[in-house]
Amino acid sequence: MAEFWPITLTVSGLAISSLFARAVRGHFVSPQLPPAMKLLVALSYLAMLIYLFALWTGAAPLWQRIAGLCLQLVAAGLFNWARTTTLGNRFTAAFDTDKPQFLVRAGPYRFVRHPFYVSYVTFWVGSSLGGNSPALWLICLALIGSYIAAALLEENKFKASELAVEYRHYTKTTGFFFPKFAALTKNDRSEGRPQP
Repeated sequence: MAEFWPITLTVSGLAISSLFARAVRGHFVSPQLPPAMKLLVALSYLAMLIYLFALWTGAAPLWQRIAGLCLQLVAAGLFNWARTTTLGNRFTAAFDTDKPQFLVRAGPYRFVRHPFYVSYVTFWVGSSLGGNSPALWLICLALIGSYIAAALLEENKFKASELAVEYRHYTKTTGFFFPKFAALTKNDRSEGRPQP
């Protein structure tokens, strides 16, 4: 029974990180991965190795393991929601310098402007809780900083694009990484969608 949590968190961590990795190759398209994205991928692999090592050599309190698993599952759910919402659109990889061609406002994009990055942050915070390693927390902070930097770059790309006016309106009602209260109480009938 002592190995239940390491096994469970190993399976969860590997399954969800492979889900993310497959999306980098399949869902996001860029002629060539930007150097910053390659660094982000390498940092993620390093974090996963430290996470797996920490799971099997360290000891996290039970509440941290439970909270870590819950956050990982929330991350996977949010990621899949964002991915299925955007299946018809081809997003480019993080740190790409392309000009935005469309603005997604459906699904999780009704609540936050960067749900993919929010899912990654949620996953790594959960993994850091479950792994309970100072080294993993340091890498987690570096990853969070990278996701914020990538999201800010995307914000600036929208502000310099033909979608700037529409995007500015969108930012008034939708949070960066956390939902705005207005998004949580918004009536979707104005966009032709049934109210949940």
